[in-house]
Amino acid sequence: MTVTVPPQGTTGRDPRRIAIWVAVAVAGAAAWGVIALVRGEQISAIWLIVAALASYAIAYRFYARFIVTRVLEVDDTRATPAERVSTARPAAKPAVPWRPRSVAANAATDNRRKSDSL
Repeated sequence: MTVTVPPQGTTGRDPRRIAIWVAVAVAGAAAWGVIALVRGEQISAIWLIVAALASYAIAYRFYARFIVTRVLEVDDTRATPAERVSTARPAAKPAVPWRPRSVAANAATDNRRKSDSL
């Protein structure tokens, strides 16, 4: 996971992006408002879908950033374990190599085993 950092001297705030997220937040708030205020009447499923999608989008965008920066403390300059423990040796081979076999190859092997045991 990488964290993009805007170049120094810029705030990293694009007015279009801010407007898009404000629109998502307003749509979600309106949908939740309709759901909360319409009591005892049938509610269109589109209000539930809009409210859920807006809530998920906002949570994904902002809560994920919080988790990455504050909880996990992700840092692009930190070496990964693969980089820290790098050896020149190739990866170990599995103890039992797995080879896909066809049904016909399995049947031929079974027939040979049966004839050997007779």
